[in-house]
Amino acid sequence: MRILLTGGAGFIGSALTRELLARGHEVRVLDLLTYAGVAASLAELEGDPAYSFVRADTADPIAVAAVFADFRPEAVAHLAAETHVDRSIDGPAVFVRTNVVGTQVLLDQALATWRALSGQAREVFRFLHVSTDEVFGSLGEEGRFSEISPYDPRSPYAASKAASDHLVRAWGHTFGLPTIISNCSNNYGPRQFPEKLIPTMILRALRGETLPVYGDGGNVRDWLFVEDHARALADMLVRGGPGWAYAVGGVAGAS
Repeated sequence: MRILLTGGAGFIGSALTRELLARGHEVRVLDLLTYAGVAASLAELEGDPAYSFVRADTADPIAVAAVFADFRPEAVAHLAAETHVDRSIDGPAVFVRTNVVGTQVLLDQALATWRALSGQAREVFRFLHVSTDEVFGSLGEEGRFSEISPYDPRSPYAASKAASDHLVRAWGHTFGLPTIISNCSNNYGPRQFPEKLIPTMILRALRGETLPVYGDGGNVRDWLFVEDHARALADMLVRGGPGWAYAVGGVAGAS
């Protein structure tokens, strides 16, 4: 299967790229290489005939259309996003542009591509939108998120991802595009951007520095190993049902 993967130079995206290639798929990564997209995350794949890379902005309809026309994807995995809560508070506009407008541009192009297909190719086409459980807001001391949790975003980042989730559902209901949404919990693992919690703690500990505490230290988080997440996403692309949403967490049944 030819899979267009946006945000493939990012932490989760690079893990998914490697997983899809290992399963025998052909992958073209589309990434703008902003602060969190690191070309070195994919350096080991250069020379693989099933892998290719194009630097482009998902919010640029001309660039996105060119990629679709050249690659003719049989599925799309959309991971390109601005993802840091604190950065979204300092500058919400870029989150709206990337996460909302970028998703709309991809949906429009995916819809045009899907409509031009026929037979088996039309049946197997999928648009997988990789989102976050932060769209559901905050849990109390107990409980867990699920696929039916109500949306309650608490930051510009979460609101922009919630908006993109709603766009994906709308393109599915209105136009029939076979869409899938994944809402994951916190990821950790190799190649994670150092501003995230676990890399921050490890690096500060190695330097002998004090370890920061968020709030009063009472927060509880579910942690998902990034390569486990990549395997789940790869399964969704070939086995996921159109219109379905999947909550993915590190604990069975949790997110």
